[in-house]
Amino acid sequence: MASGQTQVSTFISDSTKDALEQYAEAHGLKTAFLIEEALLHHLQALRELPLDVIIPARLVVSRDSGKAMRERESGVRTLA
Repeated sequence: MASGQTQVSTFISDSTKDALEQYAEAHGLKTAFLIEEALLHHLQALRELPLDVIIPARLVVSRDSGKAMRERESGVRTLA
């Protein structure tokens, strides 16, 4: 790790915070260490892997796209 340090502040979901704390406690790690390692790992993957093999952790779709996916899954059409 670099010798200098900078504090970074961000908002995360309660469920992510809970998962982070549970993992850190179960493995005897400090949350700050775990966060930095995760960021370094993710940034390295972004540098080294082709973009088409990186799968986003979340997928955001529009209301219309979500409706179309739901219809395709259920086989039911709804009126607009």
